Amino acid sequence: MKARDWFTAMEKMVSPRMCMGFVLMLIGLLTLAVQYAGAQIAKGTVMVSTGSGKVTEFDQIGTNLGQLDTTTASTYTTGSAFDSAGNFFVTDFSAQQVTKFDPTGALIGPFGSGYNADPESLSFDSAGNVYVGQADGSHSVLNFDPSGTLLNTFSPATENRGTDWVEIAADQCTLFYTSEGVLVKRFNACTNSQLADFNTAPLPGAFAYAHRLLPSGGILVADSSEVVRLDASGNQIQTYSPPNTGNLFALNLDPDGTSFWTADLGNGEVFEVDIATGSILQQWSSAGAAGYTAAAGLSVKGEIIVGGNCVSFSPATIDFGNVKLNTTKKKILTLTNNCTAKVVIGPVSFTNVTGDPADFSAHQYCNQPSGVLKVGHSCTIGVFFSADEVDTDTATLNVAISAPGSAIQVPVTATEK
Repeated sequence: MKARDWFTAMEKMVSPRMCMGFVLMLIGLLTLAVQYAGAQIAKGTVMVSTGSGKVTEFDQIGTNLGQLDTTTASTYTTGSAFDSAGNFFVTDFSAQQVTKFDPTGALIGPFGSGYNADPESLSFDSAGNVYVGQADGSHSVLNFDPSGTLLNTFSPATENRGTDWVEIAADQCTLFYTSEGVLVKRFNACTNSQLADFNTAPLPGAFAYAHRLLPSGGILVADSSEVVRLDASGNQIQTYSPPNTGNLFALNLDPDGTSFWTADLGNGEVFEVDIATGSILQQWSSAGAAGYTAAAGLSVKGEIIVGGNCVSFSPATIDFGNVKLNTTKKKILTLTNNCTAKVVIGPVSFTNVTGDPADFSAHQYCNQPSGVLKVGHSCTIGVFFSADEVDTDTATLNVAISAPGSAIQVPVTATEK
């Protein structure tokens, strides 16, 4: 068959309908590719710093979703966090760098500069400024604005190492940090002055590592042999001992507000743990990730970050005092939007209730039904307690907020007389 005859035969075989179907199929595939490429990292994704310059993404049951590559080939990648816009930041411990990715996980590049030795953790305040703790060298904490320009350099007192793991508190001044010792230390970044240690009794483990402040008060600390919970006064009130671990190093809060994640530095075991009960909710290994050297950091998309919450609230606790039987008392919780965009105030609930749950209620709140709170504006929530028997009741008031990393948990107390 001549070439011209072959092409003529093929033209007859390929109908216009077939061509149109092929074109539509290609358009569909290209659309899916574009959508996938532009998809943001999903809420709840667990970001484990697995080393070799990489962070491995897992879903909550441990399925490997892929890797983000800083291109630094840093032996250890360590602490990481998301800013309020969804950008992802990770410390490249061995490469003396912090690397930034956009909300889809696309590499943007180095963030900030002047790291002296081994940047290990970072924390955002409500304005989007970044505090970076350094394990070695000068041990200084570097404070950058959202563009990466250095604002301040702080030199807090250290213990066994440097300012390894840092976190800014809701007051936007108090910097909590650990130094691979037995203390949770504090420094006032507003007055550039050292504060008293948070805990007076030493932690039980040999080395304190990553930690997270709890919205309801207190802190969780990865304390090598176990995770330790301290209350708002720095007293040890609970410990968590996941199985098959020898060096619990990483820690972060889950977006649900009731559980935390931790990981063993050496074997890469990752755990989700219920804060109240200590039950293991998930357990899986990150050690199979390409280029794995250690699970030296962990964050969760949508994680609750106390200092990064750009919606402030007052008061910090609600105490109804004495409430006479068969009466109802009201208190007001005020929320203020200090974010750069409007937020939506979502459902209100009560957890950790002692006594009758029906005694607590909340309504008359925050621009309902829309729940929209504009930048710079405030709204109120009416919180009520009804006394029906002689008792002392406690609860935690939870307010859902659309801003990433934001959550409000307020301790509530009432005495029925």
